[in-house]
Amino acid sequence: MLILEKIKLDIKMFGVISVNCGDKTLVDESTRLNKIWLLFAYMVFYRDRTVTQSELIKLLWGEGFDDDIHRDSLKTMFYRLRKLLDSFGNDIGSRIIVRLNNTAKLCDCVECTVDCEQFEKFYNSSKTVSDPAERLRLYKAASDAYGTDGEFLQKYGNEFWVIFLSSYYHNMYVQLIKSETELLKKDENYKEIIDLCLKAIKAEPYDESIYCEYMNALIETDKAKEATKVYENISKLLFKEFGIIPSDKLRQLYSRASSAGKTGKLSINEIINQMQTHSLNSGARFCEFDFFKTLYQLQRRSGECMNICLLNISLKPGFEPNRRTLTSLLNNLDKLLQSSLREIDVFSRCGTLRYLIMLNDSNYEHSKMAVERIINKYKSQFPASPIELHYSISK
Repeated sequence: MLILEKIKLDIKMFGVISVNCGDKTLVDESTRLNKIWLLFAYMVFYRDRTVTQSELIKLLWGEGFDDDIHRDSLKTMFYRLRKLLDSFGNDIGSRIIVRLNNTAKLCDCVECTVDCEQFEKFYNSSKTVSDPAERLRLYKAASDAYGTDGEFLQKYGNEFWVIFLSSYYHNMYVQLIKSETELLKKDENYKEIIDLCLKAIKAEPYDESIYCEYMNALIETDKAKEATKVYENISKLLFKEFGIIPSDKLRQLYSRASSAGKTGKLSINEIINQMQTHSLNSGARFCEFDFFKTLYQLQRRSGECMNICLLNISLKPGFEPNRRTLTSLLNNLDKLLQSSLREIDVFSRCGTLRYLIMLNDSNYEHSKMAVERIINKYKSQFPASPIELHYSISK
C-alpha cells in the first residue's frame, strides 16, 4: 500500500490570503490571480467533501453559465493553481488536488492549519471551561488567531459565500471581546482591556461595542481626556463612512469622560477662569447632534426667541461623488456656516446631507434673510459646486 508523504500547510484567511509550507510563503498579492486564490480558498475551506464542477464554475463565473463552455476554463484554473503551489517544491501542486468524475477535492495527504478554524475552535472551547484563568487563555488564543489584518477573505468580500462567513466570524469575534473584557473587569484589569481593544479596533474599526469597552477602560484608569478623543475619532469615522451618529451608550460614555476629573480639585474661581479662557473659533458653534438637542431643549425652557432651520443638500443630476469628494464639499460648507452665522448661533449635522441651524434671538423674517444670504454666499464662493442647498425654517 502506497503511503503518501504528508504535506503541511499553514493557511491564513483573515485579511489577505497566504499559505505557508516549510520556509516559504505565498501571498495573494496580484489581482491577475484573484480567481486562482478564490478557487484555492474554497477548496481548503470545504476540504472535508468533494466539490462538483458545476459548483466551482458557479463560484468563479457566476450563475447562468453553461458548464460545457467553462469546463476547459476550469481545467486551466486548476493548472494555474497547481503551478502556483509547485513553487513550494517537491511537486506539491500536482499532488495537492485530486480530480475525478467532474469533482475535485484536496488530497488526504494535505494537513491544513487554518486561522479561521483555529479561531472558532478556541472560542468554542472557551465556552466549555469554568476555570477563569483557562478561559482567559483560550480567549487570548482565539484573539491571536483572528489577528488584526481584516475580515474573512477581505479581498473577496462581495462573494456570496464569503459574506455569510465574514458576518459569522465577525459576530463571534465581537462576542469574544465582550466575554474577555467582562472577565478582565472582574479583576479590574483595565490596562489589559485597553490593549485588547486597541488590537480589536484594528481588526474591527467600525464596531461601537468595542469602542464602548475601550472608553470605559480609559475612564477607569484616569485617562478621560484620551476617552474623549476616542469618541471624537469614532464619531467622525461613523459619520464619514455611514452618515450616522454614535449610539446612546457611546454618547453617555463621552459625557462621563468630558466631566471626569476636570474640576474635582479646582476652586470655583479656577473653574470659571478655565471656562473663560477656553478658546473657541469666532463665528457660530458646531456641535454634535446630541448636544444640539440639549441646547434646543434649554432654549425652549428659557422662552427666548429662536428659529430652527433645516438645511438640505441635494446633488446635481449625474453627480455621484466618492467619500473623499463629498467630505471636502461638506467641510467647505462647515467653514462657510461657521464664518457667516453669529457667535450666538449653533449648527449641527443630522444626516449625511442635512444640517440643523439654531438661530437665536431672531424672528422668522430675519432668520430667512440670514439663511438666504448663506446660500447666495455659497453659490458665489463655489460656483462650480455640484451640490445645491435648500432650506425650511420653523415658525
